[in-house]
Amino acid sequence: DVGYVKALYRRGLGAGDAATLVLRPEALRLSREQGAEACDNLLPGRVRKAVYSGSETQYLVGLADGLTWTARVPNGRSDAKPFEAGEAVLVRWNAEEGTVLAE
Repeated sequence: DVGYVKALYRRGLGAGDAATLVLRPEALRLSREQGAEACDNLLPGRVRKAVYSGSETQYLVGLADGLTWTARVPNGRSDAKPFEAGEAVLVRWNAEEGTVLAE
C-alpha cells in the first residue's frame, strides 16, 4: 500500500476502492529534487540497485511499503549524474501513464 495516487477513472471503481496500479518501467521518472518536474504523482524511494545496459539504466527502487519498483531511464544526457545504490530518490509519473485494475 503506497497510499493515495492520482489515476484515470476506470468504470466499476469508486473513490477509495482498493485497486492495483500497473505502470510501465519506462514511464517512471526519477529525480533528486521535489521541484524537478511537475507530475501528478510522486513517491519517495531509495535506489537498491542500478544496472547500466547501454541505452538505458534500470533502477530498482525500494518504496516505504517494502515494494521494489523498476524504473528504466534512458542514458544520453551527458550532464545527468546517474543515481547510485543507497541514494534517496523521488519516483514520478502522470495519471494517464498508469492502468488501474480493480482488486
